[in-house]
Amino acid sequence: MSAGRVAAGTVAELWLRQRLGVEIVAWVSAVGPVNLDDARSTELRHSVTRADVDTNAVRCPDGPTAERMTEVNARLDEASRLPWLTACI
Repeated sequence: MSAGRVAAGTVAELWLRQRLGVEIVAWVSAVGPVNLDDARSTELRHSVTRADVDTNAVRCPDGPTAERMTEVNARLDEASRLPWLTACI
């Protein structure tokens, strides 16, 4: 992602928070075959915070799922890394 997009996203996020009270929280919900259970994902949509997401390197707010994602990702070299799926509220 280019620095320009990151900067624009940061400005937009700040504007939405200050003007409209909107907070954007995004997290990784799947890494290859490891995914966050649908019921747990629905539950998190109502309570997850950015602090919850930032507790681990894979940015998944569910601890046990994040551990499995990290294990799967660590077994692969850079060239064969699995795709990550992101959820956002």
